Amino acid sequence: VNAVGGGDVKRELDLAALHGELATHEQRYQPEYHPALKLKFTPDSPTVLLFGSGKYNIAGASSEQELWSTHKGLIQRINRLITIDEDDVDFEFEVRNLVYLDEFDKELDLYQLSESFDNQETRYEPEVMSCLYYSPNPDSGTFMIFSTGKILHTGLSDSDTIKELFSD
Repeated sequence: VNAVGGGDVKRELDLAALHGELATHEQRYQPEYHPALKLKFTPDSPTVLLFGSGKYNIAGASSEQELWSTHKGLIQRINRLITIDEDDVDFEFEVRNLVYLDEFDKELDLYQLSESFDNQETRYEPEVMSCLYYSPNPDSGTFMIFSTGKILHTGLSDSDTIKELFSD
């Protein structure tokens, strides 16, 4: 349901000069509040934060494909204004976090569920958050299990691993 990534164009960028010159639906550059140029290519596209160092973050993609497409769109737009080596940028781009959603067809008793797991693997504090946090091991990310039956997984960047964890 959400994919986050980022990369580096490997050169300093003049964000004030790029602001307004990049072909996008929305741009915001307020360096006194935030050091990044915020971009949206379409009203419902992911958000790109482009920094003067050349590094950038992309958040809000609904899939890895949309994340990569937004990355390519950013590089093409920047390349129209300044020459960058697209092969180097591809090497530097990475998927950083994927959020997956699944759902049981019934409501869950989170207290009872928390009692059935090893305490080291779970955290359930209903007064703080209305979900059960479950981490099978330190390298598996975190499941957020809601009483409605919805289950979110976050903290990993490899979709095959996440799908495997859901099937376990």
